[in-house]
Amino acid sequence: MRVVGFAQMVKQVEAKTGIDTTDIRPLAQPWMYLILLGVSLILLLIDGWTIWTALHRY
Repeated sequence: MRVVGFAQMVKQVEAKTGIDTTDIRPLAQPWMYLILLGVSLILLLIDGWTIWTALHRY
């Protein structure tokens, strides 16, 4: 799940617990969302083509 203010939350956890959090990073990077958007659009186009082909075959 995406957490808004992730860096601030990690700083608070480190300040209150003393745990070293220098290696902690968000799991999903912004470029990953762009890849997911691209793949979703490709799948949407394939679905549309499949439905159009099925409806206009005969």
